[in-house]
Amino acid sequence: MHLTMQRVNLSDHYHERKLPPLNWLRSFKAAARFLNLTQAATELRMTQVALSQQINGLESQLGCALFKRLPRSLELTDSGQAYIPGVHKSFENLALMINEIFGKNAVEPSLLGLIWFF
Repeated sequence: MHLTMQRVNLSDHYHERKLPPLNWLRSFKAAARFLNLTQAATELRMTQVALSQQINGLESQLGCALFKRLPRSLELTDSGQAYIPGVHKSFENLALMINEIFGKNAVEPSLLGLIWFF
């Protein structure tokens, strides 16, 4: 397989809107799966406060609430329900691209959301 590298002007591709950090998206994905901050934080091996801060940062950047906060759980808002399929697909596409470039099974799509990105 021959891969050609080319320079891409990223600002043209996401129309001046800054992409959220992958850690924030990973936190949103886990919270949406569990609908519980404590369980999501445990899975991600972080504190509930840190997880909550990342979700708040994502909501702030997007300009809308993704969850309704209930006493002991979460509920996705309409915006959260609309956003989560795209987040899942983006992580899946990223895993497929990594596997294509760096070899089969370099990363499992289902595990990509658990990898720490810095």
